[in-house]
Amino acid sequence: MVNNLVENQGGLHNRITRQIHLSPFTLYECKLYLQSREFDELYTALFNCADKYVAVVEALAQKRKGLQKKEIAEITGVSGGRLTHILANLERSDFIMSMAQFGKNVKNTAYKLVDFYTLFYYKFVKNSNSKDENFWLHHFNDASVTSWRGYFTEHEEQIISFLQNT
Repeated sequence: MVNNLVENQGGLHNRITRQIHLSPFTLYECKLYLQSREFDELYTALFNCADKYVAVVEALAQKRKGLQKKEIAEITGVSGGRLTHILANLERSDFIMSMAQFGKNVKNTAYKLVDFYTLFYYKFVKNSNSKDENFWLHHFNDASVTSWRGYFTEHEEQIISFLQNT
């Protein structure tokens, strides 16, 4: 997306008058989007070769602390310039953040999934077989839900409201 528009050297070169920075979904927006069941369309709408982006995001969703580039390459099979391009686009779109380690080589940079919607999707939606319409009421104090809430303590009010209204 960024390469096709902002850094385009073709017919669109120097034709951008303003850039709009789009922030990640709020929890309320996540709820609305989840209800529409369009997770797969999100990455397809934003990125060419969306399957590669989803593979990277899925790998990062498995490790809360993040992964280094070489670990992502091993898990996804995506490497080199293609992986660098994907990571840059995901970071520019606020799906992930990079965390350079003090005193370490740039190659040791860790990447972490930070998009609330995507984190929530992989934690509670993707592999859920629950047909319980009151899932959140019945599981509000389960370890996995409590852990997830604790991870996002800076948004606790939003989380509680979101869970109660789902």
